[in-house]
Amino acid sequence: MEQEIHPQQVSPDKKLLLVVIVSILLTALIVGVGVYFWQKSVKNTAIKNLEQKVSSLEQQLPIIENEQTVIQPTPINQQDLQTIPTGIKTFAISEVGIKVSFPNNYSLIKSTEQNRRGSFVSYDFQQSGGYKTPNLDELQFFSEESIVNLAKSCENTMCFDGDYPDLARYSGQKTAFVQGKDYQNYKLQKFNTRNWFVSSFRCTGDSCVIREYTTFLGNTKVDVWIMMADSTEEKQADTLFVQFKIE
Repeated sequence: MEQEIHPQQVSPDKKLLLVVIVSILLTALIVGVGVYFWQKSVKNTAIKNLEQKVSSLEQQLPIIENEQTVIQPTPINQQDLQTIPTGIKTFAISEVGIKVSFPNNYSLIKSTEQNRRGSFVSYDFQQSGGYKTPNLDELQFFSEESIVNLAKSCENTMCFDGDYPDLARYSGQKTAFVQGKDYQNYKLQKFNTRNWFVSSFRCTGDSCVIREYTTFLGNTKVDVWIMMADSTEEKQADTLFVQFKIE
């Protein structure tokens, strides 16, 4: 007797698992398709924005080029270069307790010469960028005592070859300075807010001319020298000296 063959039935658990798998696959497919179209939309939007920016820049380019051709730098006259301020630097003179300022193409170096011209301390200006006249040359500080010391050392010998102040000049200039008057051939002039005696004399053993400016800080006599090629540079020397100040 033959046995009947019945088709194998699927259990409820397997059916549920199959439904879950199919649902997951459908969900993944839907999400994937959605992400694809979203990315494509974002990409298209970005490309469109870039195209708009490029188009805008292309429209502005002729305007920029026109502005560049219209706006030209103003040429500087060579004569104007000489009137442009060079800048100022400040230097402390500790021996006197002051500060001096002068053009920054100069530097001040303390002189190693003791009692130069009867001064108790002196400094040499050094010019950068090549030597030319007129130029700041020396800065000297005198007291009555320092002038007497030079006079004593020169009693039996000529210890200084050139012009130097004695007590008569020191006292006479000091009195005239207080009174606001000239002293002999030293003419009193005002530079900035300070009075200075001004005179010129020839260099010793050379063809140059020294323009000397003298003022007083209490009992301290101050001499500033400007070296000139000749006396025709006096006006230029005075213009240069305006840039020197005692602070």
